[in-house]
Amino acid sequence: MAQIGDLRVFHGKTGHYDELPSSSTKYLIAEAIIKLGLSILESPEGKGSLVQVAQAILREGSQSTRFSHIYRDSPDNMPYWIGKFLTSMRGNFPTVYISANVQGEAEAERYEWGRDMRSYDAGVAGNIYLSKVMIDNMLFARENCEIAGDTYNLLKFEMGVSVAHEIVHLLTGFLTGGYRPVTPREVALEAYAEGRKGEAGRYWEGILLGGVVESWTKGTDIMGVRQAGTHYLFETGSKRSNGWRVSKTYINRFINGDFSFPIQASNPEEVVTRGTLENAGYSKTALLRRRAMRAPPAGSPAPDHPSANMAYRRLPAEREQYYSQSRRPTEVYTAQSSSQAPPYPPYPSSSSNRYYDSQPEASTRPYYQQSGGPSQFYDPYPRR
Repeated sequence: MAQIGDLRVFHGKTGHYDELPSSSTKYLIAEAIIKLGLSILESPEGKGSLVQVAQAILREGSQSTRFSHIYRDSPDNMPYWIGKFLTSMRGNFPTVYISANVQGEAEAERYEWGRDMRSYDAGVAGNIYLSKVMIDNMLFARENCEIAGDTYNLLKFEMGVSVAHEIVHLLTGFLTGGYRPVTPREVALEAYAEGRKGEAGRYWEGILLGGVVESWTKGTDIMGVRQAGTHYLFETGSKRSNGWRVSKTYINRFINGDFSFPIQASNPEEVVTRGTLENAGYSKTALLRRRAMRAPPAGSPAPDHPSANMAYRRLPAEREQYYSQSRRPTEVYTAQSSSQAPPYPPYPSSSSNRYYDSQPEASTRPYYQQSGGPSQFYDPYPRR
């Protein structure tokens, strides 16, 4: 997978972050996750799914007086702008923070960045936050590879999908110029819209992945609170939604960049629901992460440790915040360009839950009207 330009990763406790050197194990794990998440979106199918999401955001937003955007081109030219968005992400990725305050696997923050899409800079348009518990669990699996089995691979799969999900929220900011307005309610998968707010990340998952990935466990894994669990793909957010166990063979190919979509089940005939899993004694592994917070810290292994040199692609301002679980966050993370970050100020509640609706017919209008006033068409700079 191609390198990420100007990737900066910070970690620490609330109110104090330190920048990780690019040689540290935690940095390399975070880098591997970011590469996977971005590569998912850069695949031909990934780009196509982003085009659908972007067009849906503008189409549905144009029906509301509460929504405004900065897109001035023809809907047919959206693939070009998706390419520009991804190129900026690859060249100057948002600052990454490994934080214990993440409510889920990953979160994204959107910032005001400008009004001209031609000058978009992903590095200043937002931040990405990774769960400290998930990173520690991946590091622990690497340090204990003789007992961890495929735990690292499974966690990397889950985190890669989560990062891709969060980048989709930054795509909304690319179209609107900042942290407002929220995603139109119609751009959401069943059971994930909240009030007037949609959920672009879940909508994208439904389009590309075929549903939402969740990890469940019965609590018997040798890794205890650090386990990856068993991954399932559910069609929607409903408790009665059909789901299938994700193929581990598929996961192993996926994390090495061999993408195929939608996600493949180990046995398509074996259908479950969240309800049947709960009745069988299963629970979401997210519940284990609360206990993992009390587990001994997993530090980077010494240079002579067997796991230190293992390949990472395989085993042996104002803001709006998004997150990939249903709980609301209670604090915001303020990024700085220095090696430390200040304490977290309080912020208005907002959420992002990674779902899917059938795609409406594409708009036949020559360009998307702004709900707050007339939209003007302009020719983007020359395409190649």
